[in-house]
Order: sequence, then C-alpha cells, then structure tokens
Amino acid sequence: MTPLERACRAMCEARGEDGFPILNADPDLGDYPLTREGTSDLCPFTEADVLTLARAVLQAIREPSEAMISVAEDREKFGYDPLPSETFPAMIDAALEEG
Repeated sequence: MTPLERACRAMCEARGEDGFPILNADPDLGDYPLTREGTSDLCPFTEADVLTLARAVLQAIREPSEAMISVAEDREKFGYDPLPSETFPAMIDAALEEG
C-alpha cells in the first residue's frame, strides 16, 4: 500500500469509518463503494476528495519542522548512523508531538 493510500485509509478511520471504503466495499454484503462521482453511506467524501486531502497533508509535511530535523540528527537516540526508514517514523512522531 502506498503512503497516499495509507493516508486515505487513516483519514476515513479517524472519522470512524472502516478503512478506505473504495478499497473495502463488498457489494455482495450490501456495502456501497465510494465513487468518484459522489459519496456513499460509508464515507462523506468522494474518492477524489480523500485523495486531494491526503495529498495536501503529505505535501504539507514535506518540509520538516525544527523538531523533526533535530530528532533525525540525534545520533544518540539511535546509537549509530540511522537509516531513513528509522529516522522517518521518528520525525513523524516529533511532528505529532508538536501538535
């Protein structure tokens, strides 16, 4: 799953939805998928809305804050020269802590 897809799922889940409806819907069970044309009972946004919002969030955090940079440069936190896969989650955690 791409970061954009994860962001879309997280946005719907934050609203109490069961994941990203267009990926989870099962018409055989009475679910109706989110469509590009309109919303469904599962989510108040169109697919295009959710993708636009998720993309905007990812673009907004493209430039790290001072706290994010600080944690990424904190070699003592990791005890060695960390990999990007280790610093990125720490940077996001720092952004979340900033509020």
